[in-house]
Amino acid sequence: MADYFLIFGKPQYSVFLYDEALEAIIVSGQEHKNRALLERVKKTHIIAGVRMNEIEKGGVHLDTLLDQSFHITNKDHLDKYNDQFMQLAMFNSLMYEPFPHVYDDWTPASKVNDALKSEFDVISIENQGEFKSTVVAYSSTLGLVGFVLPKKVELAGPPESYTLKIIKNASIKSRQVTGDLFEEKLIRALIYTKNKDEAEFQRIVPPFLKIAA
Repeated sequence: MADYFLIFGKPQYSVFLYDEALEAIIVSGQEHKNRALLERVKKTHIIAGVRMNEIEKGGVHLDTLLDQSFHITNKDHLDKYNDQFMQLAMFNSLMYEPFPHVYDDWTPASKVNDALKSEFDVISIENQGEFKSTVVAYSSTLGLVGFVLPKKVELAGPPESYTLKIIKNASIKSRQVTGDLFEEKLIRALIYTKNKDEAEFQRIVPPFLKIAA
């Protein structure tokens, strides 16, 4: 259910449901499921922060979540719950490290790091006229980046229901972000495509819609 709220543009509900799921996994002793769930928790906190303007300097604020479980009373379980959110705090620190993949000149996609060629989860889209858009997207290894595309991006439905990927024959530049764009939104880098159709969007289809089809 949390996945559906996220896809349909309600990340604040996803945050609550994923937190509840994390509690349930810890209490039931199914720690082997923690890693995959923690990735979802990380993503939804970032998206909710961007959408609700709650990301502040220092990253997504997680301190209010520590020791705030309403259902975990066992001390060992509560310690494990807190440990999971400390891993999210470690992810926050990633935002302040230098962006590792900077390309000052137009570079073929075949020669850029694989991390930039993976799928990114779209978070928001800002159109700046008919010939420029900035797509804020999320990667579990890179954090938040902005893709600057030389076109107006128009998608059906909420941005969170799409992924973005650079095409194989694209040419890109990238630079590290400083100043207000970083301080306010924690966007680590801007990635530019040379031509308008060098980034492709793929809609995420929830499983229940696939079944219905």
